[in-house]
Amino acid sequence: MKKLLVDYSKCTGCGSCEMHCSSRSGEFNPLLSFINVVRREKEGAFIPLVCAHCEEPVCQAVCPYGAISRVDGIVRVEQQKCRGCRLCLQVCPFGALRQLPGQKTVQKCDLCGGDPQCARYCPSGSLQYVEEEVYNRSRRRELAARVWDEATSERST
Repeated sequence: MKKLLVDYSKCTGCGSCEMHCSSRSGEFNPLLSFINVVRREKEGAFIPLVCAHCEEPVCQAVCPYGAISRVDGIVRVEQQKCRGCRLCLQVCPFGALRQLPGQKTVQKCDLCGGDPQCARYCPSGSLQYVEEEVYNRSRRRELAARVWDEATSERST
């Protein structure tokens, strides 16, 4: 099973991911994208926010209509069951669910059916669609680096 790996340190804020994601709607418009790059230009930081396809999705747990399911690692909104109550929007820690203009139902990233365009066209390599083993190894390294940084900064104070 593959997962979307986000390396925040590589994001340049180019918006390619937003444009290619939105093209599924028939137009290049970042407002129609299911990935949103938060631009902190003053700090020089760009943070791509996208659905993490959580192991235990809180959006799924809160949906009173059973419209959100997780199959083969992908969290999906079943449009025929969604009633647009927006409870899922309120609880998602990533802000990954959207109610697009003119739509009654909620929508979200579905990894483009297994070929996420955001990762395919990311020029910096910030977004990669990788095997779960590679994903887990990357996250362990990230955690180890964070623990090391915290431990060494505590010693120097």
